[in-house]
This record gives sequence, C-alpha cells and structure tokens, in this order.
Amino acid sequence: MSLLETLAESDCPQGVTDISTLMGLTKSNVHRLLTDLQEEGYVKQESGGRRYELTLKIWELGLRVISRLDWQSIVRPFLEDLSERTGETAHLAILDKAEIIYIDKIEGSQPIQAYSRIGGRAPAKNVATGKALLAFNSKYFSLDNNSISEFPENIEELGNHEIISIRKQGFSVNLGEWRSDVGGIAGPIFDSFGVVIAAIGISGPIARFPANNIESIAYTVVDVAAGASRALGFKTLKEG
Repeated sequence: MSLLETLAESDCPQGVTDISTLMGLTKSNVHRLLTDLQEEGYVKQESGGRRYELTLKIWELGLRVISRLDWQSIVRPFLEDLSERTGETAHLAILDKAEIIYIDKIEGSQPIQAYSRIGGRAPAKNVATGKALLAFNSKYFSLDNNSISEFPENIEELGNHEIISIRKQGFSVNLGEWRSDVGGIAGPIFDSFGVVIAAIGISGPIARFPANNIESIAYTVVDVAAGASRALGFKTLKEG
C-alpha cells in the first residue's frame, strides 16, 4: 500500500532505485512488490521498461466505492452542526429543473422559525439554496469564464451579475424574494469530481438577517458547506 501511495503521489513514473530511496526499502524488495502489483494490474511499466507508474485500476475501485456512498447521511452531521452554530433551521436541497427540493432539514433552536418541510419545493431563482445550486452548476453557467451558457426554464430573471457575485463570494443570499418575511443564506456542496450535488443553508425570519450581520453568518455557512464537500472527497484548487 505504501508503494502504491508513493507512485500515486509522484509527478512522473519512478524507477526501482528511486522508489527504493523514497521508501527506505531494498531494491530487491521493491522489484518484488512491483512485480506482484504489475501481475494484479495495479502497476505498469512505461514504454522504455525501466520506470513504473500506476494504472487506472485504483481509480476504477474508487469509483465503485463512491457509487455506494450514501452522501446524504455523510452530509447530515454538517447539517446538524450548521443548525447548532446558527440557531436557525438548516436545509439540504437539490435542484430539479427550475425548482429546489428540500431533502433534509434540522429545526433551529430559535423560538420563531420559518416554515418548511422535507419534500417541499421552492423556485430556485428565489431562495438561497437554489441560487447556490444554479450558480455553481456548469450546465447553466460556464465555470471557466463566468458566462451564462444555458438557462433552465423560468430563471431568466437571475442575472449574470448575481451569479458571478455568488461564485466569487461562495454563498448566496435570499432576503424576502420568495416569502417577504423570510431570509436565508446557503452554500454549495461538491462531490469528489467537483460537481455541485446539493446546497446547504439556513432560513429564518428576515429580521434575523440584517445587512451588517450577513457576512458573519455566511462565513459559518461556507465553512460548513466546505466541510461537507471535503467529507465527500472534494478538494479545492488550493488543496490540489
């Protein structure tokens, strides 16, 4: 396993001597391990035959593991954490065309809460979770140049400027755009391939989302969303 990790972390194929030095093993042991791994299909020799590199077999195994992950149960502790840290009702939502669907929620500790239900729908363009899902969805907006590539039905009102702003700051805000007395803040959740699969956010009476406190609340939301993404295997550009 250490040899596999050594090859995976290397930027180029490695020879027996190089691997021996990196791992502190004898050349004979390294050669034996490489031979075994080559027979099992995990390692191959480059065209010259002197250096070794990994095949895609480990990636294929990883895909099988990822396909079995119950990502919703992985994210739930983060949903609970968000509600506990903010005192607000926390939601987990997915995108369905021009609407979002709430697939999980944790009630907040505040005495007055905004009504919502698991399975409920809302217009994506008007709620924070929906805006986050739309802004980071490469199907609708180019991730390379921040240009709009395609609009799903009924969200034309969500302008390019707002989308760019959401992408830049990492969170979205709704201040009474769907229900006049309800506000919310949300952030995107990415899977191991960098695809946005859900949004996590909070909502409550709009009075609890004053302009001078938005950034502070948003920091918590973004922090939790990033943690959920990391738990699903996502790595930021900075992390590599």
